[in-house]
Amino acid sequence: MVRWRNAMGPAAVLAIAMILVASCRTPESSTVPPARPADADALIRRGLEKESRADLEGAIEDYSLILAQSPDHAGALYHRGRARGAKGDVKPAREDLDAALRIQPGHAAARVVRGMLRMEQSDLDGALYDLNTAIQYNPRLAAAYGNRGLVRARRGELAAAEQDLSTALNLKPGEALGYCHRGDIRADRGNLDGALADYTRAIELDPRTAFPRYRRGTIKAMTGDREGALADFSEALRLEPDFPSCHVERGKVWAAEGDDERARRDFSQAIQLDPRNGAAYHSRALLRARRGDLQGALEDCDLSLRFLPDRADAYLARGKIRAELGELDPAIADLDQAIALDPKKARALELRAHIKRVKGDLEGAVADFSAALALEPGDADSYKHRGKLRLELDDRDGALGDLGKALALDPQDAEAHCRRGAVRLALGDATGALADFEAAIRLEPLSADAFVGRGQARLARGDLEDALKDLSLALELDPGMKEAYQHRAEVRRKQDDLRGAIADLTALLELDPENAHARRQRARLKQDSGDLAGAVEDLGVALQLAPGDADLHLDRGIARMAAGAHREALRDFDTALGLRPALDGAHLFRGKTRLALGDVQGALEDLDEAIRRDPRSAEAHFERGQVRLRLGDLEGARLDLNRFKELEAARGKK
Repeated sequence: MVRWRNAMGPAAVLAIAMILVASCRTPESSTVPPARPADADALIRRGLEKESRADLEGAIEDYSLILAQSPDHAGALYHRGRARGAKGDVKPAREDLDAALRIQPGHAAARVVRGMLRMEQSDLDGALYDLNTAIQYNPRLAAAYGNRGLVRARRGELAAAEQDLSTALNLKPGEALGYCHRGDIRADRGNLDGALADYTRAIELDPRTAFPRYRRGTIKAMTGDREGALADFSEALRLEPDFPSCHVERGKVWAAEGDDERARRDFSQAIQLDPRNGAAYHSRALLRARRGDLQGALEDCDLSLRFLPDRADAYLARGKIRAELGELDPAIADLDQAIALDPKKARALELRAHIKRVKGDLEGAVADFSAALALEPGDADSYKHRGKLRLELDDRDGALGDLGKALALDPQDAEAHCRRGAVRLALGDATGALADFEAAIRLEPLSADAFVGRGQARLARGDLEDALKDLSLALELDPGMKEAYQHRAEVRRKQDDLRGAIADLTALLELDPENAHARRQRARLKQDSGDLAGAVEDLGVALQLAPGDADLHLDRGIARMAAGAHREALRDFDTALGLRPALDGAHLFRGKTRLALGDVQGALEDLDEAIRRDPRSAEAHFERGQVRLRLGDLEGARLDLNRFKELEAARGKK
């Protein structure tokens, strides 16, 4: 739809259409001469004069005086119908115009006005029929072409609409409103220079009317000429202070300039002038959200949607605010509605994808990013985010492809280099990963993420010293970076710096006390350094966080066994195997524990199962050899111990 309608409202638009036609006095058809009372012409002239002073009621009374004497007076019916339409009384206006056209089918001006009434009633086919017929009867009636252009614009036929308005302006070049209409259509077609020229011409023809300056201001704002836009909006508001839409648009420019207070004043003034102005509430909501007043922003969004229930942008804005407030399900509901109203709203799809990721619906998030990319295939950010999700879903090749596309579109995106580096690491390409992280550091020399990534790549290549430097530098840049502590602990473990590794994991756990994985790692390091009690304690805390984790039960059992707490260890091994009967190593260690507790037969059963599951376990063969010796099975013991030696020799060769 042409944009001027949003600023002026149906009644005002219709009134303008009526006045436009009134100013185009056309000779009435002589096919059916109307009966005229002696003073009919004088009453019509007086009625028109009253209309020029906005006295529509007085004009209607004059036209009604004629019709009281001559009910079939087509001219009086036409004028009264037009005046009633200008008042917004559509039904009686239609009745007058229908009657006028029954009496005088060739009354072109009446067909123009009835066409505009039909447009207001969304009967576009009927409107087009009336306007086409008007042009057949009077091919030089500018109003018919101009209003047909508006109908065609409503139908989405913008090229034909522009042609009609150009014809109207050729016939009547001094019509400022016609230039405004054509400017709107040119703007809708993307011809912003042409639109600016039309609005400028309208201002030259009618410098005391606010509307052309308002429209020119909107185009200047779109083209980045904020200073020019502010000048036009301010002049329009000087001419017409009570212009709500102009306050809204000027407020948007103030907001873009960073002058939030002036923007707030304009939006609030628009609401004061028109408490049902959904666009004003919407713009103020965005401003409040930017300033951190999320609750106030949400209230404005609710009001905006009360008055603009079919506006996709309003649902998108409320969805974003609700997401920031942590109201994820209502946010998704709003975004669902935005997408239903406008399936091509890529921003809504992208935001819904981010929320789905937070909720753990990774596949749904990938689907939304894919839909957004189908609409906007040049969006590097969507490729980047989809690539990250695909990595989390273990679709490494898909992730690599997405991040490659993101970087082809935006080679200067340091984050995309970091993410592709992570994918390359996961694929075992440490050299390619190193190149990506170094590119990220060149682009953002203070990026802690990039230094962590390069540290990981160097660790994968065995360059422990440089890896340690990168991870330490990352922690200087961001002392709260948990991943850096995690990876530096791994580097220090490989350097046999168990104390340093334990210190890093301790720092990590201070930042993230519920990190069961870090507690498990620290427990293993404590066990390796001889602190068995500390290892058992860490694993106990980890099991409080993840009581169903079979691996944690196995690890605590091993630590307890090493500390001599065999009965407690046996309980852990039993629990681990109850949770996961095929758990690697569990039968081996339970067998050793049963042997230590004197349950030789139970130990043999566990070690048989351990060897059945892993025939190449040298330790299991050695332990079963010891059990068989205890049972007096010397031949079986000899076979197990010989097999143990063979497996150890083979491992030594490797």
